[in-house]
Amino acid sequence: MYSRKDQFALVQSCTVKAGSTVRKFYPVKYDGSDIVESEGTTDACIGIACEAGNGDVEKSKIVGVWMLGSPAIVPVHIGTGGITPGGYLTPGNEGAVAITPGGGTVKKMVIGQAVDTGTDGGYAGVNIGLAHTCGTA
Repeated sequence: MYSRKDQFALVQSCTVKAGSTVRKFYPVKYDGSDIVESEGTTDACIGIACEAGNGDVEKSKIVGVWMLGSPAIVPVHIGTGGITPGGYLTPGNEGAVAITPGGGTVKKMVIGQAVDTGTDGGYAGVNIGLAHTCGTA
């Protein structure tokens, strides 16, 4: 179960990179002028895919992306470890994973703050308006 209030989100149409697949509700980033899934905490994630896409299939090459920073709560696929309301999320290899922002020198991407509880492989509502880059230990 997840909260959803996405009517105010900025949705950008993006082209999925040839040879790549983007899954619905997964974080994405630019790779050149096209998008691919974002799988690392230091990736420059741009948003959450509204729909699935395949760069090699004409009908699904263009997908909508909820852009980070939009004043919206959108569903996000939760990876290993789950998340609780108020927790921050970062891109991981199976969706979004929990992160604790800190004062370190390595920049990490925070894609938003959870408003729901989410378990491994499930979905949670995430406030993408709180996305930012932070230093972490």
